[in-house]
Amino acid sequence: MTDRVTTRPIPALLLLGFCASAGCTATIDGPLGAILNDGDPTASGPADPAPPTVDLRDPAASPDTVGGGMPLRSLTRVEYNNTVAALLGDTSAPALPWSAEIRGENGFLQPRPISDKEISEYVDASTALANQFKKRLDDTTLGCNLESAGEEACATSFVRSFGRKAFRRPLAESEASDLMGLWTTLRQTHTLSFEDAIGLVVEAMLQSPSFMYHWELGLELPHADADGRVSLTSYELAARLSYFLTQSPPDETLAAAADSGAVLQPSELQAQAERLMATDQAQALFQDFIAQLLNVSDFGASNDPLQQAMDSSRRAFVDQAVWSGGATPQELLLGSSFFLNEELAKVYGVAGVSGQALVPVAMDPAQRFGLLTHADYLAKTGAGNDSLPPRRGRAIWENLLCGSIPAGVPAVPPEITHDPNDTTREHFEKKVETLACASACHAILDYAGFAFENYGGPEWRDTDPRNGKPINASGLLTLPFGGKLSYTGPRDFTEGLVASEELQQCLARQMFRLAVGRVDTKGDIGGQRVVYETFKAAALDLKALAVSVVSAKAFSTRLLNEGEVSK
Repeated sequence: MTDRVTTRPIPALLLLGFCASAGCTATIDGPLGAILNDGDPTASGPADPAPPTVDLRDPAASPDTVGGGMPLRSLTRVEYNNTVAALLGDTSAPALPWSAEIRGENGFLQPRPISDKEISEYVDASTALANQFKKRLDDTTLGCNLESAGEEACATSFVRSFGRKAFRRPLAESEASDLMGLWTTLRQTHTLSFEDAIGLVVEAMLQSPSFMYHWELGLELPHADADGRVSLTSYELAARLSYFLTQSPPDETLAAAADSGAVLQPSELQAQAERLMATDQAQALFQDFIAQLLNVSDFGASNDPLQQAMDSSRRAFVDQAVWSGGATPQELLLGSSFFLNEELAKVYGVAGVSGQALVPVAMDPAQRFGLLTHADYLAKTGAGNDSLPPRRGRAIWENLLCGSIPAGVPAVPPEITHDPNDTTREHFEKKVETLACASACHAILDYAGFAFENYGGPEWRDTDPRNGKPINASGLLTLPFGGKLSYTGPRDFTEGLVASEELQQCLARQMFRLAVGRVDTKGDIGGQRVVYETFKAAALDLKALAVSVVSAKAFSTRLLNEGEVSK
């Protein structure tokens, strides 16, 4: 049925108080509004950052406690798409063309700050989604029979049941009343059809901060202890668990555990985590985690067929290592069974592969092994068809070893002309040899990157293309904890990397950062140590690592955020 008015009668977005752009003057009521209107949504409690380099084996490390707040952030594009698919049955992925996420302080992607552009994207998507949903309204989607129950009873039950799923918690009485008031106004005052009125109610909920933000506390004030610590509610905890492990809202089983409060019990939380880890949706966690560590998340959104193939190839490799293998760093960084199609095979110099479909190929283990020799990573950290040692080294040093860059030195040394008689390595050695950054940054970054000098972009090379000189991919890297990694080429460098305490601890810390959505603090070190010890005891299985994170106190407890008030 069609609307009986030519324009939307009530701006649903402003009705529910969603306003975060500079040009908008409305405010949001309740605890969520206190943060959005008066505080810093990205702040996560008192700042007490962890030291850049931390050895979790140190017995002097702090006990497991909570070291930070819960930064307020909106759903990512993937989370939004998964959420509307679960809520509305709509698999059109409307958020895919939205503004790309940016890298947050914890090193992982987060949505951009809300601006007029983002608000416009939300409004347009909610309108389109609601219009499609109302066309499919029947007893099943409505959860009620109109003929037997009547319109008002069905609208009331729908608002509460749909709202429970959309907000990942039960509606407060005031919220249910406001939404029913909207439905009544649309149906009676504006004389819209039942379906059109329900459609606009759905649109309003999709534009609500309670849908768009990870904030399942609702309208209640949090209860903080004397130290400002707040235990997450069952609904907050269920949502955090589900979005961490599956990038999707809680399923029926987890939602029931939230309703009963059972998920607040550590044993039940652990059981739910293990159950979710066994679902197909958990594949998204590892794909996202690894793509972000390698900084190649953008390849999947590319329109270039070769970049899309690189992305699909890496994903197939990760799925094989995590779900068919032991999900260990060794399999991820040293496995030599790649997935290629005809176009990718040309990049790798492999003959005998035809067609567009990816097929498994046993690669030369001296040249191709694991994620660091995949084409997407090498292309992203290279420079066209050449290498770029500092960029490759920094990616490894910061993302895989959790090493820090010394402060107080120039970020980029002055450029010098590249002598055609010099290899890329020789050029960079000359570039920084007289500068302060030579013994600070570049003694670290370059020697983590020189190991991959055999790769010009993603392609293998034995000699420098400018002058025919043999490639020198040997070196000695001092690791963050002070150990020495001596290598003669990319293979033994990566083997040393995999065996290092630094890599193993860094993976535990990175998974922790992803799970809590913020930078780790001194108060988190004890919890990270527990997570790391579980990871080691599980033979470095990344699936066990992800599950173990939920047992840290920082996963279920937080500090008050900036601008937040409590009971």
